[in-house]
Amino acid sequence: MKRAWVLFPACAVLAAACASEGSGGAGVGGAAGAGTGGSGALGGAASGGSGGTSTGGTSSGGSGALGGSGGAGGAAGGATGGAAGAGGADAAAGSGGSGGGAAGAATGGAAGDAGSDAAAVDAGADAADAAPPICVGCTELANGQGIVTDLALDATTVFFVSGNPAGVRSVPKAGGSVTTLVNGDSPSRLVLDATSVYYLESSPPSVVKVNKDGTGKQTLSTTGGTSIAVSSTWLVWVIGTSVTRANKDGTSPTSIYGPGTAGSPMVADELNLFFSEKIALKKGSFGGGFPQTIAVASSVGDIAVDADSVVWTTSTMVHIADKSSLKLGSPVASGLLAADGVAVDAAGVYWSSYAGVQSATKTGTNKTTIATGQGGVKAIATDSTHVYWASMNNGTIMKAAK
Repeated sequence: MKRAWVLFPACAVLAAACASEGSGGAGVGGAAGAGTGGSGALGGAASGGSGGTSTGGTSSGGSGALGGSGGAGGAAGGATGGAAGAGGADAAAGSGGSGGGAAGAATGGAAGDAGSDAAAVDAGADAADAAPPICVGCTELANGQGIVTDLALDATTVFFVSGNPAGVRSVPKAGGSVTTLVNGDSPSRLVLDATSVYYLESSPPSVVKVNKDGTGKQTLSTTGGTSIAVSSTWLVWVIGTSVTRANKDGTSPTSIYGPGTAGSPMVADELNLFFSEKIALKKGSFGGGFPQTIAVASSVGDIAVDADSVVWTTSTMVHIADKSSLKLGSPVASGLLAADGVAVDAAGVYWSSYAGVQSATKTGTNKTTIATGQGGVKAIATDSTHVYWASMNNGTIMKAAK
């Protein structure tokens, strides 16, 4: 989907800067009467009238229009400063009237309030300075899907967890109609193999399998969980702080990592599991045993693996380690705000944070911003040509060329 960005002329945004400054006329009070200053035009300063001298007549300053300054108080008598002018779209706050005259209980005018007398922040400049969202080479595959918490890819299709309405859906990578596989469940996480989608259902807690065309839905376990992974042989899922392994039809469930030894998130390749355990990132096997510590890491947001590397996010960083030796590399990115989803392939590392969707090489060079203004991006994945992500806030499924 293409979006057009319109740039307004500077004068339309910064009206005060382009308008000519006018000055209000000064009214002069009579011998005992009150003079009133004129109104400033388009930011001009209005001058207050002079108070009468015989009985201390009251002189009021003029009101500045669009950010003009209030007029000065009268020279004598109980003079009152002019009211502050209303703040224009590009003006500072209207200033208060000057002090009262020497005689009498004179008071200066009141300073303008931030709401009406000033656009306390330069509204014109802010509108001009706010950077529009960017998305380099992006294509929107689906929208209006509510809170999307996970996605996975096969050769032709993006499968995702939808929140509007809740269910499991898919859309072709090349674009096209959204297909509903499961409607009405409350899924949270999903994974794929060659023929099926496996997902975690939260209400009631269960592990569910469905064919990629939406047929053959089966409940494999009624335990539920928080993370799920699959290999060509096994299905595994995290229940609290333990990991259960089962055949891919749900039979022979076995606890391979007991309570307190594992946690979410979790991913798997053909041989190993990678999961967060309290304050560390761990590597385990489908056979159980004692997991190896890869790194001390609290609050892991997401984990991803490719043939050589394991990558993970913490709140401000993207980390990487060799998948076999577990040797840590230098952080791929640091100084991030709310880093979350992550993906990796031979070409590089891709992640989401408050700044949007970004990428870099595995050594952290060539850092590139792919998209901004995407809302909360939780799920991200790649294939050989594109990076795909799901926005939790915007309900969109997006792709961009790598």
